Amino acid sequence: MQQDLAEKMDIRSSSMTELLGKLEQAGSIMRKKDDKDQRIMRVFITEKGKQIVEQAKDTASDITTSLFDCLSEVVGFLLTGKK
Repeated sequence: MQQDLAEKMDIRSSSMTELLGKLEQAGSIMRKKDDKDQRIMRVFITEKGKQIVEQAKDTASDITTSLFDCLSEVVGFLLTGKK
């Protein structure tokens, strides 16, 4: 639910509404009122949103790998004095 997301991210409900509106306009999510309680807004990720998440994961993984590769070189140098 939209309110749960705001609480978990520790942001105001109005800020979450604005953020979700932008994500919805971009096609990354869709919002739908709950069938049983019209006050509740459900949030669903779209296929486009899933693709963006996967790209972000890949990018984060590449950055992490690069960082640890560099750290390995630094640690190796500190331990042996050689590159």
